[in-house]
Amino acid sequence: MTHSGEIVALIVSMLWTTSAIVSEVTSRRLGVLAANAFRMILSLSFIGIILFVGGGMHLIVESDARAWGWLLASGFVGYTFGDFCLYRGYDIIGSRYTQLLMTLAAPFAALVGWFILGEQLTFMVLLGMLLTLTGIGMTILGKGDNEEHHRIALKLPLRGVVFGVLAAVGQGVGLVLSKMGVTHLATDGGAFMSSFAGTFIRGIAGLSGFLVLLFWRGKQRDMRKGFQGNTPIFLIAAAICGPTIGVSLSLLAVQLTNVGIAQTIMSTSPILILLPTYVIYHQPLTIKSVIGTIISVVGVSMLFIA
Repeated sequence: MTHSGEIVALIVSMLWTTSAIVSEVTSRRLGVLAANAFRMILSLSFIGIILFVGGGMHLIVESDARAWGWLLASGFVGYTFGDFCLYRGYDIIGSRYTQLLMTLAAPFAALVGWFILGEQLTFMVLLGMLLTLTGIGMTILGKGDNEEHHRIALKLPLRGVVFGVLAAVGQGVGLVLSKMGVTHLATDGGAFMSSFAGTFIRGIAGLSGFLVLLFWRGKQRDMRKGFQGNTPIFLIAAAICGPTIGVSLSLLAVQLTNVGIAQTIMSTSPILILLPTYVIYHQPLTIKSVIGTIISVVGVSMLFIA
């Protein structure tokens, strides 16, 4: 099929956009910890079924300690830390602005990859980082109340911005750790099934971290809210569109087309989310914010194409 990889990548971007919107709903109804615990339980269940049906469960057992170590570390950093901050961002500044800040995950991954793996930072990569920061700055910064003394000020709550940036750090660092872990996975089940196995191991760490935080902070009663009204539908949608099908199709996309093209298309979520959040949450759209979002996505694209 012509351009099948590009089509799959676009579907992934739509899935991640949907995941961001429904996750904003679940985090506000259940709280960050309970919403993420439910999401990880559902995701592990779905991936476990896929591994069982596809004959890939042995890959988890046969993978060596190095694979488990790196992937568990990736799960704690990417899921427990990263997604905790991500959902807090959804709760404070909404999915639209949090998704925009998540474009920083690519620059963070590039920096950590350079520091740990020795990957090169070319001029195009550095320019892409600068464009990403410029686009985000255009969107979240504006004139202060007192133009003489505060010409530039945040248009969003600082706590929400900090959580959004920390979520990007978690995802970027988690991606590098995941890459290191996948290289040690048993591969006799094929690259696609091995990716599911790696995601399953990461999910174990993520779920463990959220359960510890949930009970440590005495929030376990929030889990009951997950069974109320139509909340289960939102939780299932968040699990399927995000860590289950979204991640799986992203792996398929990079196999069907050029990695740079696939990653560029999948990074368009901050643009795709503009209209839904305007319609659903009535978040105002300005020309400046739209242009800033586009510039940020172009910057991320340059990192992958470089």
